[in-house]
Amino acid sequence: MSLRSYPTTMSELGDAAGPGPGSSSTGTSQPSPAWSGSRRQQQSLTATAMLQHDPLRMYKVFLSGALSGAISRTATAPVDRLKMLLQTHEEATGLSLRQGWQKMLAEGSIKSFFKGNGANVVKIAPETALKLTLNDSIRSVVAKDPDHVLIGERMVSGGIAGAIAQGLLYPLDTIRTRLAVSAPNTYAGILHAAYRIRRDEGARAFYRGITPSMIGILPFAGMDIALFEVFKDGMYERYDGRPPNMGIVVAGMLSSSIAQ
Repeated sequence: MSLRSYPTTMSELGDAAGPGPGSSSTGTSQPSPAWSGSRRQQQSLTATAMLQHDPLRMYKVFLSGALSGAISRTATAPVDRLKMLLQTHEEATGLSLRQGWQKMLAEGSIKSFFKGNGANVVKIAPETALKLTLNDSIRSVVAKDPDHVLIGERMVSGGIAGAIAQGLLYPLDTIRTRLAVSAPNTYAGILHAAYRIRRDEGARAFYRGITPSMIGILPFAGMDIALFEVFKDGMYERYDGRPPNMGIVVAGMLSSSIAQ
């Protein structure tokens, strides 16, 4: 959860641009007819307009996505590893949450709870950054009216962006899964795991499971991004362009939970 085309208020844009048409040297200004319309239209700009006024926006979104992806994934690494242990357990009786937790404890150190997280961060940071950056660009092409993007158009752009980002970095997903579920001391690290997989199983092994992964990421990323933007836009309108930070966090948690 991070920057996903946050709206810019017209007052903020005016402050940054300085005096212009309809303003005087004393700082008083008259509303321009070009910006007449609903309160929502006056408070928000499209991604294209924002890029025109902020040429560094693409880089800001990329960096914000990378940092937020790395931090959030590290914070939830123990739960992520527990999930993979449950998914890959081969006995017919299954593995309970308590047994999975005890299995990680039995490995002897706090590091066992973050096993494979290095590869996870190496994957998720650029993947999140790419997903959010691509979503900005794809949405401007998909949307018929950039000023009024429909939720279906948001889902399409988010799904495509998520699929491209995950497809490009899928080998890292395979490596982090191997690191997370393998017995202790099987691999010495990311590079050793990559070398062993390539040597013993061939390059195609890096892409095992990519088909169901792509099938899953399209609706997940699409719904996650679309719902987040809907929740976020609602808060921007309710709080006059200055929603509380915790509100943005809750919006991200809620959208990701529903999509998952």
